[in-house]
Amino acid sequence: MCSHVSTVNTDKCCHGGKVNTNICSHGGTVNTDMCCHGGTVNTDMCCNGGTVNTDMCCNGGTVNTDMCCNGGTVSTDMCCNGGTVSTDMCCHGGTVNTDMCCNGGTVNTDMCCNGGTVNTDMCCHGGTVNPDMCCHGGTVSTDMCCHGGTVSTVMCCHGGTVNTDMCCNGGTVNTDMCCYGGTVNPDMCCHGGTVSTNMCCHGGTVSTDMCCHGGTVNTDMCCNGGTVNTDM
Repeated sequence: MCSHVSTVNTDKCCHGGKVNTNICSHGGTVNTDMCCHGGTVNTDMCCNGGTVNTDMCCNGGTVNTDMCCNGGTVSTDMCCNGGTVSTDMCCHGGTVNTDMCCNGGTVNTDMCCNGGTVNTDMCCHGGTVNPDMCCHGGTVSTDMCCHGGTVSTVMCCHGGTVNTDMCCNGGTVNTDMCCYGGTVNPDMCCHGGTVSTNMCCHGGTVSTDMCCHGGTVNTDMCCNGGTVNTDM
């Protein structure tokens, strides 16, 4: 651990073998609390600008976290009861905030934002949350809630701003979006199970609002040239 300008607090608990932690913050304040019952907690965090706060709990084995934020403030709260939390986040410009809760096993997250600000809140009761997001230009905001198991999300936006809010009560949200040019804003709500979305827009701007009460929303869109707006 390395902090220039006061305050490094760390608490670790691992029953089963191996805790490896490397944290570096230039600007003050590193607070870390980790608990893993089952073996293996690996954490590497780098924040140049001050303040890294991390709280992780995995009952079942294996928490792997790698975060890099150049500009200040990395805050992470993760809880997975059932084994395996893997997180890789890179934000150049300041501020990565992550809150994840998966009761049932397996949360895998890879996010890259070059330009500042990645905010993620995920809750899945039933097992398996795998989001992958890439935004070059700043601002990735994600809020996902799935009660019943399985949220799989891949988003790629080159130009800035990916905002996603998804709620599926009943199991299975699969989303794949690709936008080259900036701005992907989907909002999805399905009560009853199964939301599958595939969107491809080369040129900028995909805006999606979907609400289905009763189960099953499947959407496939491809626009090469910019601007897909959808309200269902």
